[in-house]
Amino acid sequence: MFLRLSLLFLLVSASTLRALPMQTPIEASLFERGILGESRAGGYRMPNSCYLNRCSFRVGFYGDYVFNHYLENSATNQPIECVKTYTNSGYVALNVFDNMDFFATVGATKLLIETPSDTLGFLVLNVGGLSHFDFSSALSWSVGARTTVWQCGGFGVGVEGQYFQTRPTLNFLDVIANINYPTEDVAILYKQWQVGLGACYSYSLFCPSVCLTPYVGLTANWVRIDTNDLGLPVLNSTPAFVVLEEMKSSKIWGFAFGVSCGAGEVALITAEGRFGNEKAFSISGQFAF
Repeated sequence: MFLRLSLLFLLVSASTLRALPMQTPIEASLFERGILGESRAGGYRMPNSCYLNRCSFRVGFYGDYVFNHYLENSATNQPIECVKTYTNSGYVALNVFDNMDFFATVGATKLLIETPSDTLGFLVLNVGGLSHFDFSSALSWSVGARTTVWQCGGFGVGVEGQYFQTRPTLNFLDVIANINYPTEDVAILYKQWQVGLGACYSYSLFCPSVCLTPYVGLTANWVRIDTNDLGLPVLNSTPAFVVLEEMKSSKIWGFAFGVSCGAGEVALITAEGRFGNEKAFSISGQFAF
């Protein structure tokens, strides 16, 4: 109990900082399979003195597709029209005591930014129209934890916290149909923090080993894009010099809803939508060992 309360305090205190998939709030309690043993609910069980019996290991995949982060120019507070990220990652999780998950992901993320030029920084202000920044797919990673805070029958409440990071390089800048390529590698740093609180209800379908878990949740997140005031020349009929200034979240609070389908204590598939601080959809699948 002390361990769960400590983690809850840590996650809530972090909410002043970052949106990523929230996943099922009590996902850490949906699997009861030890690393070496079978189900601890009724099958083979290692001796109580063996800590491996209190742990499980899961691997899987998740795709997170954000159609718009709500960001703004950090210097002027002008809203950025559209920031998209598409992430495909491998997933690994360590579960302890059927109550807490520690997880990490490694994959690739594609970043796209599209916004009116006047929301950016220009040393020459006579360039109008829409600016499109296309970044290459880059290595991305995240770490996080989730825990089941309370569970009664099929109803449960859980919390989670995550950190995500990627460092893509610019492919090209398109200003009013004029494509400009950087003469050297130009990288930016994308960082994202998130905490979430969710509730769900699990129930069995026609087959007792198949469990459906719909859920809803509240998220608080903060995104920051460090550009180091990236400057690029724009070559068209009216030459200018574009300065891409730092960006941050314009909306902190959001909500998520989704559903998980579990097959016994072996597999879990989850689909989720998120709104408020972003428009996003994610899908994931995982297997327990």
